[in-house]
Amino acid sequence: MRTYIIDWGKDAIGARYALVQAKSLRQAWLDIDCAIGEPENIKPLRIPKSWMDIRYLEIESPEEPIEGGLIKELNF
Repeated sequence: MRTYIIDWGKDAIGARYALVQAKSLRQAWLDIDCAIGEPENIKPLRIPKSWMDIRYLEIESPEEPIEGGLIKELNF
């Protein structure tokens, strides 16, 4: 299983971003499309390494991350 990040788009009714686990990107699209609706985009979640050499990602996107990267740096 891999983890994928879903972007519902800037006009999303709920949260803009969500996570899903699936065996493949294709399966992630099928699962989400059938269960919830059509997302704007789905990509594999790749968490960047921080200066402490750990994989860490802040979800709320503060101005400066405490450690690691920001969700907006995932380049949707």
